[in-house]
Amino acid sequence: MILPIYVKLLLTILAAIVIFLIGFITSRLISKRDTLETSQRRKFIVAVRDLLSFCFILLCIWLWYPQLKTIATTLAVIAVAIAIALKEFLLNITGFLFRSSARNFTIGDRIELSGLRGDVVDSTIMGVSIMEIGPGTNQYTGRTVFIPNSEFLSVSVKNETRMRHYVFHNIIFPLNETDDWEGTEKNLLEIANEIVAPYIQDVNEYILQLTRKSSLEAPAVEPRIYIQMPEREKINLVLRMPVPIRRRGRVEQEVIRKYLQKRANK
Repeated sequence: MILPIYVKLLLTILAAIVIFLIGFITSRLISKRDTLETSQRRKFIVAVRDLLSFCFILLCIWLWYPQLKTIATTLAVIAVAIAIALKEFLLNITGFLFRSSARNFTIGDRIELSGLRGDVVDSTIMGVSIMEIGPGTNQYTGRTVFIPNSEFLSVSVKNETRMRHYVFHNIIFPLNETDDWEGTEKNLLEIANEIVAPYIQDVNEYILQLTRKSSLEAPAVEPRIYIQMPEREKINLVLRMPVPIRRRGRVEQEVIRKYLQKRANK
């Protein structure tokens, strides 16, 4: 049965209102669930919103299919003009499909691309919003940055929280060639081993489980020192140690403070 145009308009408006109310009520209910973590609540809200948007688009296509079929020839003629005018929009839609299929990150992950670094707080068809983290730190700047989905088609994305629980963190200690680098190396290893002692066993079990699942060779998890010579008469001691993924900044500060205290007490 072919519905009159005015009936289709009324049904479209009614569907939009109903879907909006469902999304609003569902979001409020999820927000009030204290048993869920903040990141989980955010994931559920975004998932519900995307699902409702998809259902509304399918409903509109079903309602207006005869009209869409009628104007197919006209659309073919103006397709080039639309593609030029809506280039960014189409790229964002393509980027959304690419990002959804790749699943490189999700809500709550910490990512870095094009010099921007932060925690993902929202995801839409047009792009991703992140809470920005300052360069060289693990502190929020207070700014929210919106990244269009088109960026993900041409830019590499680093996911710093892919391992979910622990990550290997590098801290660089620059020295002069004449400094006692062997003594500094010993002090740094003592400090690092003292800090990781409460959770090193958990790290071992977690890394073994992760590498077994991915069919990779398990790396050594104990703190290690790597030596670099960036320029003449300069030495960098690079301390690599496992840290809880959300405590990298605090652990780094703890190591630096204890190192400076040892130097001051010499």
